[in-house]
Amino acid sequence: MSIKEYDVLIVGGGINGATSVANLSYQGLKLALVEQRDYASMTSQASSNMIWGGIKYLQSAEFSLVRALCESRNRLLQAYPSRVREIAYFTSFYKGNPYSSKLIYAGAWFYWLMGGCQTFKPRYVKANQVRHEAPLLKQEGLNGAVSYADAYLPDNDARFVYQFIRDGQKRGAKCFNYTRLETASYVDGWWLVDLLDLRTSQKSQIRARSLVNACGPQLKSLSGDIPVESQVAFSKGVHLIVPKIGPSDRVLTFFSKDGRLFFVLPMGNRSCIGTTDTRVRSHECEVTQGDREFILENINSYLNDYKDLSLKDIISERCGVRTLIVDGDDQGEDWIKLTRKHKIEVDKSKKSLTIVGGKITDCLNVGEEVGEAICEMLQERYREGVWYGESSEKEKFIKSAQQLNLGQHFDGLSMIEDHLWRRYGSEAFTILDLIKDDQSLANEVHPGSGYIKAEFVYMAKFEQITCLEDVLRRRTTLAMEYKEEEMDLEMMKDLLGL
Repeated sequence: MSIKEYDVLIVGGGINGATSVANLSYQGLKLALVEQRDYASMTSQASSNMIWGGIKYLQSAEFSLVRALCESRNRLLQAYPSRVREIAYFTSFYKGNPYSSKLIYAGAWFYWLMGGCQTFKPRYVKANQVRHEAPLLKQEGLNGAVSYADAYLPDNDARFVYQFIRDGQKRGAKCFNYTRLETASYVDGWWLVDLLDLRTSQKSQIRARSLVNACGPQLKSLSGDIPVESQVAFSKGVHLIVPKIGPSDRVLTFFSKDGRLFFVLPMGNRSCIGTTDTRVRSHECEVTQGDREFILENINSYLNDYKDLSLKDIISERCGVRTLIVDGDDQGEDWIKLTRKHKIEVDKSKKSLTIVGGKITDCLNVGEEVGEAICEMLQERYREGVWYGESSEKEKFIKSAQQLNLGQHFDGLSMIEDHLWRRYGSEAFTILDLIKDDQSLANEVHPGSGYIKAEFVYMAKFEQITCLEDVLRRRTTLAMEYKEEEMDLEMMKDLLGL
């Protein structure tokens, strides 16, 4: 059997690998991407779903980072008007908080200016006005609030990541989930790689002119052949999903008891609260009872008594590890101040590249830096142009969908036509074709969720589904919004052919 050859092999299917495959496929290179689990199954499925310039980084005077992230946010808002949306961040201030509301208001204006004045202007909200705009907040000790704008992902982060994978596939990239890299060695100008399909136990071998290490927190798993120069540390972030406790048109922001920003984010029919920022030794982590108690204690300290949350209110949990770069010797310095910047390490002698760190907000920059570096190493011309963004056919799709009378399904944010376009882009036309053939596929898979049966049939055919978790946890938000015992899992498996 002949060994398949590629220009680039990307190892890792999180946000860094996904944007790399999207841009490198646009460059016309022959690509393969391998991911040992499902796409976006680690850090990229456990973020806060925020697309923001990182106003909190002003605290540590990382002005260049804030400016770069604001620019990235603006690009994403422009390129993905359905998948990335501007939203108000409503920050309330109480007696004992580390910063005054007036100081943060001034900082919000500075932040707005650094972001190129591309979002709505900040505004100051007096304490007596807060009770009308956010009545669920406690009034005792309230000094006021500041409302400013950033952005967020109305769908889950893993879905956003997967769309970059699909973009790469449509341009010819070969992407394999549940496929583990067993060995990699650089011999005579080629990377020789042994792969194992974890579903079938089938082994294969490929070779590539270059290799991209996009393994996220597991980046040092390839360090035998691709040394990683940067010293890294890991931060565990935990979020809890609870019944909706705030409006869908804003993010509620507070200062936690340890002085960090704390959020209540809209997630479909639910609310996502957090996050923690705990140093851990490994990429493997889990939610502890202490994490749950920390989050609940913080949120309850700002909510009216009738909204007090307890452990029984937790519907689901999100837990992931961030990779942070440590400058110099790690002396256990102020943990929160460790840089959130990313870094691209290049080894021209072996034609390899490692992506260290990174954020979803910064994903387009990562994809472009990887594309430029790989093209330079392979002596290929880098093609300038737009390799990302939504299709311009939304209006056409909405009209086609409305003609089918799909019903009044609502996903907590929008009606079914917008829901389908937001999640699938131009591929949503294929879902309409499925419904034309079988009108019953327009029915919801779970009452009130907004997800319809046709989506499951489509995902089974085109989205490399291996198990039910791939759909419930990553392609959709169902596992986060509903408990398993509430859903008809057997019906869902039948639709997926599992």
